[in-house]
Amino acid sequence: MGARFGKTITIRHLIHHTSGLRDQWQLFAIAGQGLDDVIRQAEVVKLVERQRELNFEPGSRHMYCNTGYTLMAEIVKSVSGKRCANMQTKRF
Repeated sequence: MGARFGKTITIRHLIHHTSGLRDQWQLFAIAGQGLDDVIRQAEVVKLVERQRELNFEPGSRHMYCNTGYTLMAEIVKSVSGKRCANMQTKRF
């Protein structure tokens, strides 16, 4: 993902809210989508893919960002082949 922005964004950046990505709720507001609508993970990923620049260089600042949680759920799904919710139920 980082190549899109010319910067590397790591899982550590996502966990610690230092990725520089915009929060998914801000992206939905900018896109004109109501926050009362049902929002799917795939929609968040599409909005992140359309983001043109980061708020700041990854690792340089802290800014709480729910987008990191959504992207980490995508990583879990990609690596395990299972949705994050299914992994939580099975593991915990």
